[in-house]
Amino acid sequence: MPRSYTDNAGHRWQISVTVSTIRRVRDEAGVDLAAAGRTAPGGESVLERLATDPVLLADVLYAIVRPEAEAREVTPEQFGEALAGDAVEAAADALVEEIVDFFPTPVRARWRRAMDLAKEARNRNEAEVDAELARMAGEEGPAATPSPSTPSAPPAASPEPSA
Repeated sequence: MPRSYTDNAGHRWQISVTVSTIRRVRDEAGVDLAAAGRTAPGGESVLERLATDPVLLADVLYAIVRPEAEAREVTPEQFGEALAGDAVEAAADALVEEIVDFFPTPVRARWRRAMDLAKEARNRNEAEVDAELARMAGEEGPAATPSPSTPSAPPAASPEPSA
């Protein structure tokens, strides 16, 4: 069953990865979804490129949903305008799930395990950042504000964003 997501304009899009979809994405966006886990000559896998380049992600998504978008008279520009924030994450998650489901069972099982491990790591990183932000808020709160006669400490370093 194809995955779906809803964009910021309220459109619900069906994401389905098939051989025909892979061909269309390769022809229109220059991305080979069948090679999603392999590292490209530049050092990044397709999934890494999609995770770090929202324009490329939008191009790939539009190529996937192009027949549906054209039927709705949604241009690539309008499609991209409706992709931001949570919609980007939902679309990317739907795409990754569909890519994983495209492959046969043995490969799919390895991908699922890798995805589970990546989610666990992301959750740990987010928890660490949240804990650090809470710690910083406790130190930087009103009770910790130096008096005019007390020299202030240098500002704390910002935590690294999680992946």
